[in-house]
Amino acid sequence: MNRYLSFSRLQLSVAVVGAMALSACSSVSAPSYYSLQTNGTSPTYHALSEQSAQSSMPAAQSAQAILVNAVGMPAQIDRRQIVLNLRDNQGVQLLNDYQWASALSDEYRMALNALLTQGLGLPTADAIGKDTYPYWQVDVTVQRFESVFDDYVRQDVSWRLAPVNFSATPQLCRASVQQHVTAGVEGLAAGHQALTAQVAGFVTQQMQGQALRAKDTNNTVLALHCSATRASTSPSKQPNPSR
Repeated sequence: MNRYLSFSRLQLSVAVVGAMALSACSSVSAPSYYSLQTNGTSPTYHALSEQSAQSSMPAAQSAQAILVNAVGMPAQIDRRQIVLNLRDNQGVQLLNDYQWASALSDEYRMALNALLTQGLGLPTADAIGKDTYPYWQVDVTVQRFESVFDDYVRQDVSWRLAPVNFSATPQLCRASVQQHVTAGVEGLAAGHQALTAQVAGFVTQQMQGQALRAKDTNNTVLALHCSATRASTSPSKQPNPSR
């Protein structure tokens, strides 16, 4: 009888410990995920000053596709966790409970690719064959991707736009854009969506031979400069940025 009671108590203890473990696991909330990709709404553009819109390239209608290469960015921000910049240069904070849907460089490339192909109505060069068709090649580096909670987001981005398999003027550009954001992580993600769309808008206008214009009056264009670069007749072989 005593042995039976001892065994029953052991079973009960194991069951209680198991239930507590399951309860602890269920109480841990899953991370919330965000994306830089937008809903595909076509942007409208507002004119910049003559100095800001100083450089555009001749329209080249022969391009039949777009290729956005791997996006380069510092390893400190190229991660899935959203990185908060603390005020007064007090460092950064990683938000493990709030993450991008993929590594940030991948998110940025996918967002640019979607915005450019949808905005111009062109496929990706990978889909139609890079060796045969004329296409635009875009090489992007994000130097700054700043997120200050309940305040603003900022991006400093440079890109090289070059024709492949057709003739046009390659250009090297750099833009610094900023937007004040609403409260919460959702506001930060929405702000970075808008800034990424702004950068895509600049590249789209270059491909169309237009003067550069701001996508959204809520965005502040802190700097914008483009210059012609040496032509390249073959695709660049750029390694993926290290994680």
